[in-house]
Amino acid sequence: MARVLLNAYFPEEPLEDGKSEMKRTMGVVTRNIASEASAYDRVVVLAIAVEHYQNAPKRPAIVQVHHARADAEAFVRTIEQIYDGIADVDPHLLIDSNASLSTIRGDATYVISNLAPTDLFIFYYAGHGCQIEGENRLTAWDTNALQLGDSTIDLDQDVIAKVKASACTRALLFIDACAESMKALATSRSLIFDLSDDEIEEQLEGTDYMAVFLSCSDGEKSYGSDAIGHGIFTYHLLRALKGEDKRALERDRWMTDVSLRDWLVSEVQNFITSKTRIREKQTPRAILHSPRTFRIRHVPEPPVTPAATLANLGLKNSEAFLEGVETGAIKSLPGFKRNFHTVPTDINERAANWIGSLLNDRLQEELDDLFSTAKEALGFKRREGDVSVSGGDGTVDTPAFRFWVLSDQDPDDPAAWRIRRRLELRDGWEGQREEIEEAIAGLDLDRFIVTFDKRAAAYDDVADALEDLADREGQFDERRAERKLMYRRDNMSITFDFAAGEVEFTVSGENNLELVDSTMALSLGWRSASPMLATTVPAELPDLTEETGSGAPPKIRKRPAPKR
Repeated sequence: MARVLLNAYFPEEPLEDGKSEMKRTMGVVTRNIASEASAYDRVVVLAIAVEHYQNAPKRPAIVQVHHARADAEAFVRTIEQIYDGIADVDPHLLIDSNASLSTIRGDATYVISNLAPTDLFIFYYAGHGCQIEGENRLTAWDTNALQLGDSTIDLDQDVIAKVKASACTRALLFIDACAESMKALATSRSLIFDLSDDEIEEQLEGTDYMAVFLSCSDGEKSYGSDAIGHGIFTYHLLRALKGEDKRALERDRWMTDVSLRDWLVSEVQNFITSKTRIREKQTPRAILHSPRTFRIRHVPEPPVTPAATLANLGLKNSEAFLEGVETGAIKSLPGFKRNFHTVPTDINERAANWIGSLLNDRLQEELDDLFSTAKEALGFKRREGDVSVSGGDGTVDTPAFRFWVLSDQDPDDPAAWRIRRRLELRDGWEGQREEIEEAIAGLDLDRFIVTFDKRAAAYDDVADALEDLADREGQFDERRAERKLMYRRDNMSITFDFAAGEVEFTVSGENNLELVDSTMALSLGWRSASPMLATTVPAELPDLTEETGSGAPPKIRKRPAPKR
């Protein structure tokens, strides 16, 4: 395995006071591994990502750092996962406008000053970095490219020195930043240099246990990849922390500061060479300071045959509803005058509002009819429900369900209109199942949608679960650029859209409550209860194929509840 030359410390003969004299050397350092990993009560994480900068008028623009948000969010999730059951994790995540200069400084001061001797502190940063007059600097959301010295974070003084002065004796810092990309922003290139090893090492001297992992070496850039949806350094850092490659581990499956350093150097360089068209080098480096090699985490042996399941994803769901989509040509709508109106050629809000006005009367009639049908079928009084329409959008509220329509421009065709019809069932709907079916018989709702908190969802965990499931049966497909994951089996399809924060279920030939039955037989470990989602976890995915003469098992159906 390739090794990197770096500045490091190692202990010489112990001094009388029990401390070790630290000697600086160039080269790879071999040290004895501590016999046991130090215990800690809390893992305190301060993660910062600046993907989009404020870029106030009349200032040179600071370019976007692609995937910085995804990197920081995935980092925090990974730390929460790997230390679950070992220590309490206290995460602090600052992204874009929440990562202003004053907020970063204030949060860093507060978080670090409250660290205890039994805490492990982890600092993560994704964004632009630079060095000014010997000081390592990290940019904030509101950094002024014309006043970098006054509008950037001093890594050494604002973070490292504060950790040294705190009660905490164990800290890990991960910096996925590139100084090169900042050079064009300065009035003089002599003001901006690469992050300095010497400056960091001077701050580290005297600390019991600290390591700084940097994404690239002097004169190099730190790259991101659309194919993996992350910065290349962070992507491999996450893989290592999760224990996905045993080569990042040492004896007895321990990850140490040295094993992580050497694995990152090897894997990042290999990825750059074999998986991208990047011609430049990116060589991660680390400044390690400890009397001996220290353990970062123990990675348990993976199960020999892990069961493919979706039941433990634990997605933070919010809404669940049936949906049907109808589209058509704008020029075919009532009220469109061929010699007066013009068909839109691009997607815009004005066109969407105009479409809503053309569809308003049609939707008013449709919703009035649905309300009357539902009132008769469900047997409720008019005062117990409501119907309203405005600007091409409208709702029908009943004691058993809520139905609403949204009209706008077809996002795939600017010359077309789109109507989205949605239905949400209320608690206790099973008791009026037959009446609901009668009320919505004229609808064609062939998609089941569940919205989820995409900020808290783990893209990689869902992808891995679907891929494992496809190893047993079905097909898995991934579109990283669109942040979409798709699983298909027989006549069932599940699509995770992380950009929209939606999961879409479809079963060929099914709609309305029949589709609800099929999706109720599935469980993704939803965190929040819903009358339209499964409350129990099935042993495995149900078979949704139609019964045939070939002996295929029948489709699972939920028996209607008796009327009250």
